[in-house]
Amino acid sequence: MRFEDMPMAAARENDSPSMIRAIERLLMAGAEARRPIGNPHQIKVTPDLSFYPTTGRMLFDGGPAQPERGVDALIELLARQRE
Repeated sequence: MRFEDMPMAAARENDSPSMIRAIERLLMAGAEARRPIGNPHQIKVTPDLSFYPTTGRMLFDGGPAQPERGVDALIELLARQRE
């Protein structure tokens, strides 16, 4: 599914506390966070960048996990991309 067609990120029933916190933090930071339908573990933050709150991993599509982890590192990465 295309990024633009994914629903905006929102907490779902049975979400982990880390997922709920990540969604809240990303939306407060102005990220266009989205949740793929049928995937309870993933947040798409750009068309080619996924975040997995339970593990803190960030992955660009088709690439390895980024060495940084966690929502704070993700927000910093997004800020650098906007510069």
